[in-house]
Amino acid sequence: MSRRVAVAATLVLVLSACSNQQEPATPFRPAIEAGEGEGTSGERLFQRDCGWCHGSEGDGTDRGPSLLDGTNGSALTHFVLTTGRMPLDFPQQRVQRTEPSYDDEAIASIVEYVDSFGQTGPDIPDLNLDEAELQLGLELYQENCAACHSTSGAGGALATGDETGSTATYASEPRANIAPEVDASSPTEIAEAMITGPGTMPVFGNETFSNEEIDSIVRYVVYLQHPDNRGGAPVGGIGPVAEGAVAWTLGLGLLLGIARLLGTKSGPP
Repeated sequence: MSRRVAVAATLVLVLSACSNQQEPATPFRPAIEAGEGEGTSGERLFQRDCGWCHGSEGDGTDRGPSLLDGTNGSALTHFVLTTGRMPLDFPQQRVQRTEPSYDDEAIASIVEYVDSFGQTGPDIPDLNLDEAELQLGLELYQENCAACHSTSGAGGALATGDETGSTATYASEPRANIAPEVDASSPTEIAEAMITGPGTMPVFGNETFSNEEIDSIVRYVVYLQHPDNRGGAPVGGIGPVAEGAVAWTLGLGLLLGIARLLGTKSGPP
């Protein structure tokens, strides 16, 4: 009997040790039930999905920064929600573009609620692309944006930096060393990114560009999303390396095929 007790005790100790090696549980977020008539109000959604990192009044916590200073405002709130960069599943998650978690109505209600905190950042821009100058947008984009996002808007690698550091005003994100492509951005999102500088992007506010110049840049970026490629297939728009590789591969392959065909037909009977 004593031997069986000893074996059972040993099994209990082993199983307990194994359970202690499991990954720690993720932070618990209690679900907030909507009250009568509350629906999908901005307050309810913010407190449920955002407040656990940014604080119930947007003043920040040890898991996320304050939303009350810097370029935080309705433009930045709208940008991170429409591009799916927020909310995060956990504070250390990389911030990147994904499908948005809310519909337009819910996003508008969250933006309105967060704006009531008294943010200092810019408002959602009111664009006028009908009168924007495409040529001016080309010049300004080439001078200020192409170095990071490439001349075709396909994005590109930035200088090596600290992967754990962050200059973001809206999230505790790892520093991304890649400037993202702009082919999925709406005109409003393009302008919002310019005037708020999310992540490692610099701020191009009214101190840098006038409203007319911002409109022109946005119009040119929209043009880059569906350019008139008169030279043929764009091959991803990533430059001459890809184009040269395709030319050599297809060109040499075609020449070898023709040579083989001609050699076969002109050989001995």
